Amino acid sequence: MRYALNTMSLAQTGEGRSVAGYAADSTFLSVEGDEQDTTPTPTPMSASEDESSNSEDETADESVLDNVTSYRWKWTSLEEGKTVPEIMGSAFEKPDREYYLSGTGDDLSEFYKVGKTVKMRTGTEGEWTTYTGDAAEGMMGISGLYTGLFSQGYSSIKEENSGFKRSDGGTVNGYCTQKYVWAMTLQGADMSITAWIIDSGEFKGGISRWETKSTKDGKKTSFAWDVFDLNKSIGIELP
Repeated sequence: MRYALNTMSLAQTGEGRSVAGYAADSTFLSVEGDEQDTTPTPTPMSASEDESSNSEDETADESVLDNVTSYRWKWTSLEEGKTVPEIMGSAFEKPDREYYLSGTGDDLSEFYKVGKTVKMRTGTEGEWTTYTGDAAEGMMGISGLYTGLFSQGYSSIKEENSGFKRSDGGTVNGYCTQKYVWAMTLQGADMSITAWIIDSGEFKGGISRWETKSTKDGKKTSFAWDVFDLNKSIGIELP
C-alpha cells in the first residue's frame, strides 16, 4: 500500500465503498503514482449484537475533538517481503500550522504550512519552494484527518450493529483505550480492521490507533495510523 499527499487538497475517492460509517468519498492521501483507498468495503465474518454493543456511559463527544489544539500522527505501511516500512508523519497546531514528511534520503518530501505560506522540498538537500497567497490557499489540509474522518468513524464503530467487537484495549500511545475489531473477507483476502478508542478523560472518543491487516495467497500487508501528543506544544515554524 502507498499513501502520499496531494499538496493542493486531500483528495476524495471511494467508488461507492464504505466501512464503519465512512461515506463513499472517504479520504485518502495521494501524491504521485498509484492511489490507494484506505477504506475497503468490509463483509463481517461474525459479530453478535451483544459483543459489538457498547455500554450506556460510552458516549462519543465529537466536540472534544474540535478542542484539540495540536497533535502528531504517523502512518506506517508494511508489505511482507519488504525490509523497510513506508512511514509518513505529520504534526498540526491550531489555528493554521502543519508539517508533513514522507520517505527518507533522496525520497524525502517535506511540507510546511504556517498561516498562508507553504514551503516544500524533495530530498534532504533539496531547495525549498515557497507558495503564498492564492497559490498556498487550501494546500495541505492534513489536520482534517483527525477531527473529521476518524471522529466520524467512531460514532459508527460504537453502534450495536456496526460489526465491530469490543474489548479492553489497554494503554495505546499513552491513552487508556477500548479496542474494536472487525474481521471480514474481501475479494479472497482475510482482513481485519482494529480501532483503539480513547475511553476516558478530555479526549474520550478520539482514536489513538487504527490498523488494517490483510492476508491473501499467503501474503500479508498492513497499515496503521497512530496519534500522539494531543494538546502538546509542537512549535511548527517555516524553514
